[in-house]
Amino acid sequence: MKNKLDWSAYDSYGEGDAYAQIPAEGGAYGKAASLCIGSRQCQRTDIGVMCPSFRITHDDAHSTRHRAATLKAALNGEYGKNPFLAQLFGIQAQDGELHYQDWAKENYTCSALDQIPPSSQPIYGSRHLRDSYWNGKLFLGGAETATHAGGYLEGALDAATRLVRMLSPNDLLKTLNADNNASLSHFGSWLSTKRSHVLAHYRSHLNRYMTLQLKEQLTQRALLDTVEQIYSEAIEKLNSLPLNTRDVTIDKGRSALTPVVLSHFNGINQDLVETA
Repeated sequence: MKNKLDWSAYDSYGEGDAYAQIPAEGGAYGKAASLCIGSRQCQRTDIGVMCPSFRITHDDAHSTRHRAATLKAALNGEYGKNPFLAQLFGIQAQDGELHYQDWAKENYTCSALDQIPPSSQPIYGSRHLRDSYWNGKLFLGGAETATHAGGYLEGALDAATRLVRMLSPNDLLKTLNADNNASLSHFGSWLSTKRSHVLAHYRSHLNRYMTLQLKEQLTQRALLDTVEQIYSEAIEKLNSLPLNTRDVTIDKGRSALTPVVLSHFNGINQDLVETA
């Protein structure tokens, strides 16, 4: 196996380290692969992004822990001479070579600014990335288009769900036959449930900032992130509900449905501040 990524930072790991069971092959890359210590943190389902695939299926085979174990087994030769190529392209490819490309070293792909690590998670979720273009023929997807968890796998799943809904041939029919009262009542029940998890979301954001060793305005940052998460998820939820707006009155750019929607948010910011 030929590596094109720089794994030299893991050269110092050895048999005597806390991370044992280093694969027989792979060198520093194999040592990096052995860093999964089996704590099962990736199989948490309470709060945080963690492993989205495991959170959906609750199957160990779909967790990061299992993928790490599979990788270490492959590097130990348990799956044949070249398990990666054979697994992807069939047994005929097992004698091929596996190459990794570090796109950060490609001048025409990665700019100088891309080489500078961001000081914080970039701000994603522009509504323009969720609009359709070319008369409904062009739709944008990807984690960066999500209303929440942009740049993460959970954001990618969120974006995929949105695209499936937008491309559904039954979506327009559902909208035309929608019962607005029923939809808004469902939204109110959904938001009431979300409010019960507000403190957990706040603690998750607070712990994330503490992990990043940010010492200034921790409470304010966590509060703002929590509010943004709640309202972003609420907008996405509203987008998923069938609402018939053909006969809804619009006064000075304000829909008659707006006060009904906003009424469900009464006191939510104040409750969050008092709880935090």
